[in-house]
Amino acid sequence: MSRASSFERATLDPFYHELRTSLTLIQTCTDLLMHADQIGQADLRNFLQIIRRGGTRIDRLVRDYILLAKGEYGVLSEEKVAQPTSVLPPLNLALLEVRAESNDRGVEIVSDLPETMPLVLANPDHLRLIIERLLSVALRFVRNSGDAVVVQTRTMPDSVAVVFTVEGVPLTDEDLPRIFDRFFVPQNLPLSREQHGLGLDLPVVKSLVELYAGKVAIERLAKGNVFAFTIPRAEPETSRS
Repeated sequence: MSRASSFERATLDPFYHELRTSLTLIQTCTDLLMHADQIGQADLRNFLQIIRRGGTRIDRLVRDYILLAKGEYGVLSEEKVAQPTSVLPPLNLALLEVRAESNDRGVEIVSDLPETMPLVLANPDHLRLIIERLLSVALRFVRNSGDAVVVQTRTMPDSVAVVFTVEGVPLTDEDLPRIFDRFFVPQNLPLSREQHGLGLDLPVVKSLVELYAGKVAIERLAKGNVFAFTIPRAEPETSRS
């Protein structure tokens, strides 16, 4: 098999598959709406929601794929704006945005965040995306109502960490080596396929964290997992006088 064929099969085939899946849903719902003589408000709302979700899924797929391609070709570094910023505002906002979903699923989000933390060096938009995506991944591993996601921050002499500890489905031995592969989705997740995501969240997180010389860490527990990342501090303790 040629290198071009191998690249297309490994990289482009999953992209085309996800794109076709979403487009098919949109086209099917559109055809049904166009040819239906009468349709109730409930059915209409349901079809429109499916169309909207499909459009959102396509938009996210394309944006993520472009971001990863930029990283692969060294272009993403041009968007690197390493300015002093705090992890707390995007972290608190992310927790607020998932509160309704977590309440519906009976998931307890436990957080005891400090009022202030040392600043880190990162693009605020990239930092927000990192936190949103990693929290979204963590929530997918929650199995039962009553399980908890513990949100913590840690301050080290030269970096700041954000840690999500999840009660739920542990990663398997087969999952761990592939967890950062594009389009990889663990097979034992408790949610529906549509709720699993596209398998690009962790590659996006890793690409952005490493852009700022940070690290992503994933650890399997007996009854859950830990998802964490570190970002260098704007002013390490060792450099203070």
